[in-house]
Amino acid sequence: MENSAQAISGLKDLIIALGHSINILLELAAAVAIFIFLWGMVTFLFKSGDEKSQEAGRNRMLWGVIALFVMVSVWGLVRFIGVALGLEVYISPDPGLQNPIPNNNQICTQDPVIGQICNPAR
Repeated sequence: MENSAQAISGLKDLIIALGHSINILLELAAAVAIFIFLWGMVTFLFKSGDEKSQEAGRNRMLWGVIALFVMVSVWGLVRFIGVALGLEVYISPDPGLQNPIPNNNQICTQDPVIGQICNPAR
């Protein structure tokens, strides 16, 4: 019985760590997608005389918006799965910030890389 409880606890920790990694990667990818969108917009606006450049800029803007949509969808799916499994995690990148959703049933720890991490009490 004790081994199964340890296995479940280890699995929860693994899923939480995976969720944190996905959140970090999604933030980085969102920054890249916004950059691509803005690059396409600048190309579209400043090369208005060249039809080929305008088309390239339009395509970059379109792919930037599609990438942002996919990333927000993945983030929502990860969040939904975390809540469904009872692994609701709130991450604060600034260690000085308080837990964004105060709850007496949460245990908060300080991670030197991620920041404040609050998980439901077990």
